[in-house]
Amino acid sequence: MALRDVVPALGGSGMPDDAEIEAIVARDLEQLGRGQDPAGGFDFWPTSRLSRPSPYLSVHVAHALVAARAQGYAVDATLLRRSPGYLADLAQPPA
Repeated sequence: MALRDVVPALGGSGMPDDAEIEAIVARDLEQLGRGQDPAGGFDFWPTSRLSRPSPYLSVHVAHALVAARAQGYAVDATLLRRSPGYLADLAQPPA
């Protein structure tokens, strides 16, 4: 279920229309993409030179990207391509 499926049921004034929802989701997906590092992980503060990918955040963002794509939203293929490698590395025991 996507946001665009729920909003009409909520009714009331001030609810975004379909075009606004699409724009919000596109903006949010773009923002999530800016948080991905080259190895495929996601961090909370991508503009900080001290920032490191968060395993917890990376799992949730990867899930959100897959869910968004499944709902028909345009998700950057590069984001989806890099995430599995990072997540697979997390599953490996420490050396």
